Amino acid sequence: MRPPPRRTRAYGLALVLQGTCALFACDLERAPVHERAPELTIHVDERPVLVGVIDERLDAAPYLYLRLDLLDDSGNTEGSEPGPRWVALPKDTHASAAAQPGAVLRVRSLGRRHGVWVPELEAQFDALEYVALLPQPASEPGPESPGP
Repeated sequence: MRPPPRRTRAYGLALVLQGTCALFACDLERAPVHERAPELTIHVDERPVLVGVIDERLDAAPYLYLRLDLLDDSGNTEGSEPGPRWVALPKDTHASAAAQPGAVLRVRSLGRRHGVWVPELEAQFDALEYVALLPQPASEPGPESPGP
């Protein structure tokens, strides 16, 4: 009669790996719909659009930090009067030219963070909205400006 095979350390590791693979190799496509995790998709077009006058501009790569006196906030569902808001706009040539104090800026919010410390400015922002620059909407011709 032969003695049982000797179990080595490598054999034990192989069993652990095989068990782990078997445990996590489940087929999610065959899982019933009610057992799948719900998917959450947020399209960029669904993010709020902010329109405001630039009150203050602080430069610190890679962003321009702008304090906007909001004229419109499409995400404001409370109906309250929009107030000033700090936004961070990625610094590039087009943004630098458009983002001058006194200019009206139209941006899309990409996300908001609270309690942001910017070491380059040595400044703390209670709330900072990260935004992307949007083109100004084409104005409709008025009575004093004839159309094409």
